[in-house]
Amino acid sequence: YSDVYRTAREIIEGGPYDLIEAVAERIAAATLATDAAIVDVRVTVRKPDVPMRGSILNAVGAGVVRARG
Repeated sequence: YSDVYRTAREIIEGGPYDLIEAVAERIAAATLATDAAIVDVRVTVRKPDVPMRGSILNAVGAGVVRARG
């Protein structure tokens, strides 16, 4: 788990990204590439305090599920 955390952190801090979906995709791809024993991955990225006029939401998020092969 520590390796996955470090990889995700490097990706997030290495931005900038226009879409949080892109961040989720990069984390998923990197996680699958890290270890052949990982056969599938689910990544959810949440960004708090996004300024959206007229919105009552306090965050936005995106998720992806990816499998090897």
